[in-house]
Amino acid sequence: MEESGRSGCELAVVIPAYNELTNLNHLLQQLNEHILRTVATVLVIFVDDGSTDGTGAELDRLAAEDGRLRVIHSANEGHGRALMAGVDSIVNSVEWILLMDADNEIDLGCFKNVWRARMNSAAVLGVRRNRISTWDRRITSLGLKVFILVIFGVYLKDANAPFKLLNARSLLQIRGSLAEKPRLSSVDIAVALSSMGFSIATYGVGYRPRQHGSSTLGRMRLAKLAMQSLFELICLRIAILRSQVRS
Repeated sequence: MEESGRSGCELAVVIPAYNELTNLNHLLQQLNEHILRTVATVLVIFVDDGSTDGTGAELDRLAAEDGRLRVIHSANEGHGRALMAGVDSIVNSVEWILLMDADNEIDLGCFKNVWRARMNSAAVLGVRRNRISTWDRRITSLGLKVFILVIFGVYLKDANAPFKLLNARSLLQIRGSLAEKPRLSSVDIAVALSSMGFSIATYGVGYRPRQHGSSTLGRMRLAKLAMQSLFELICLRIAILRSQVRS
């Protein structure tokens, strides 16, 4: 990989990582093959969310070897807050931001088409194809979809898909309506852009079950996050209404 500047990039890829050591090698291969060779200037920002398996140290080693990688270390505050920390660190210096996860569940072979689909849109939201989920996650996803439709009046087929390409200027316009440290930042961003009238495109992305490591989102934690997310979305709706009144 060749070094590029750390500001004025076309694209920043923001990736939260918690105990993903066994996924990093494959992830870097996929990033290099499908993204770093497609866009001229790219910065990859990993947010180490308090990992305990050596993920942070390995990311530091990789970043020391490649100027296009940057690592942010934080206490373990959860996926959404780690994601937003990465976004806030770079949103003023790039044109586009790609949100994704470190678990290799999304096939990055779709990126070239997603990159082309960004024209005339504020965001391209990935929609997972052939996703296999447990019953509790299916119920949670359906409930989230219905809640967003009722409260915001927008239909998002896969609001929580961990693959979103966002225009940085559009993101800056909605940032004030989001919580300072949102727990469900990926969903909040998609909902805010859609409900505030920004042009949104969608693209089907390949999904594959996690091959290494394990998800930390068990059923009890999923239920707790779901309740917290509903409250957060209500707060987002109020913030959007207030911004519309002020304008």
